[in-house]
Amino acid sequence: MVSESNHVDDKHDKGRSYALMIFYYSLPFGWSASTVISSQLVQADVWWQWGLRVVPPFCLATIILLIFLLEEPERTEKVVDKTKSIWTDIKRIVTVPSFLLIVLAVSAMNIVTGAQGWWNPTMTQLAMNSTNDDESIFHGESYGLIMSIVGIDNTDGGIVGTTLSVWISERWTSHGLFCLSPSRRATPLVGAIGDILAFPSTMFVQHLYLIDINWNYVLGFYGSIMSFGTYPICMNILLRVIPPTCRATATAIYNIFGSVFGDAPSPYVIGAIADSFRDYSAPDQAGDHLNCLLAAMHYSNAFMAVCSVCLFATAWFIENLTIRVFSLRHHPYMFRVHSLTYSLVFWVWAVVKRYAFL
Repeated sequence: MVSESNHVDDKHDKGRSYALMIFYYSLPFGWSASTVISSQLVQADVWWQWGLRVVPPFCLATIILLIFLLEEPERTEKVVDKTKSIWTDIKRIVTVPSFLLIVLAVSAMNIVTGAQGWWNPTMTQLAMNSTNDDESIFHGESYGLIMSIVGIDNTDGGIVGTTLSVWISERWTSHGLFCLSPSRRATPLVGAIGDILAFPSTMFVQHLYLIDINWNYVLGFYGSIMSFGTYPICMNILLRVIPPTCRATATAIYNIFGSVFGDAPSPYVIGAIADSFRDYSAPDQAGDHLNCLLAAMHYSNAFMAVCSVCLFATAWFIENLTIRVFSLRHHPYMFRVHSLTYSLVFWVWAVVKRYAFL
């Protein structure tokens, strides 16, 4: 929960934004690596659990690096206040409207990604079963190959989208963009506009399982580019509006709420909605199940618009604060170690979500 702020607190403005950009490359990489490896294991009739068993060696290496390379940053009295409690932090944090809005924004985004991460592999398999691997739709590609392409697609789109969103927001903030003058509201506006542009593709991309899988790749790549910048943008806003003395508590609240009200419940809620639509007497059970899931996914995908609205509201409320950056000393390799750890966490979570209850 403190990984993000742990290695960007010593940076300010543009340096912090680009540090977060590189750090959040770990999200598409972790999710997509789990998709590629686990789908290939399932395709080869190997237990999906092996998708998890390859992770511990990397985790052990990461722990060793943390033990030998992590240095406790030098802190000043203004950063560490032993007289205050966590409740003092919380009371201070909840008075910041822009923080509350980005918590809602990231929770809404997690609802979308959580449901898609869980149900997209199932919908792919159901589409292949209901159409008997229609050559005009799937072009002779196997399930393992399709999921591998989707994983690589999401990785590339996520990295490109994260890079573009941070670069555009920094450019707009400091120098202006085209005919737009420089503005400190640029960061949330870039995220909001990206989510609005991603909304149509998010609502329609799953329907392409029954039309042409190649167009699914294209639209999925576009959606990843437009939406993946939300995560570094929201964290950048948090670090801007929350003072250093409260950032650990704020980051914990941000991550807990994003998971508890976002990606944790959304797969189960969407599954329950789909089950309520199903006709168990239908002759084509695979086709009926797929159509019910497609209808239910509209409910979770609609939260992309909620995320955009929250970021537009953040741009309205965001405070023009200049947070003093304190001198923190970090080993140059610590950034890479934390990014690797974050990728492994999302790898494990994505594998469990996709295959544990199949």
